[in-house]
Amino acid sequence: MPAPGSLAVAGAPHDLAPSPRIVLDRETGGQFILGQNYPNPYHGETTVPFTLSNGGDVRLDLFDAASRKVASILRKEMGVGNHTIHLNLSGLGLRTGDYTYQLQVTNSRGVYRQSKPMTAG
Repeated sequence: MPAPGSLAVAGAPHDLAPSPRIVLDRETGGQFILGQNYPNPYHGETTVPFTLSNGGDVRLDLFDAASRKVASILRKEMGVGNHTIHLNLSGLGLRTGDYTYQLQVTNSRGVYRQSKPMTAG
């Protein structure tokens, strides 16, 4: 007799696992995937990758360690797919230290945002 939560098929026990399903992230609502910038730490230039599941108005902002906005990097209508934003931050006069970049996507389904840390080296 198989143990609870398992099934014997042709005499071999098999665990029953729930079938995979899509789980929506609370922050992004499944509207996008925000990648980690590279290189990190960066020296003047870095790249932020992301993937949009649905197109919309995309904003990328940069915040310092005290959560103050130090730059609005991008505001642009963008379509579905993989995207990269190449940043040359050397002209901003940023000090060495920790920062946060935040991607915000606004579309017919709502407003979604997610943040990730990055370090200026």
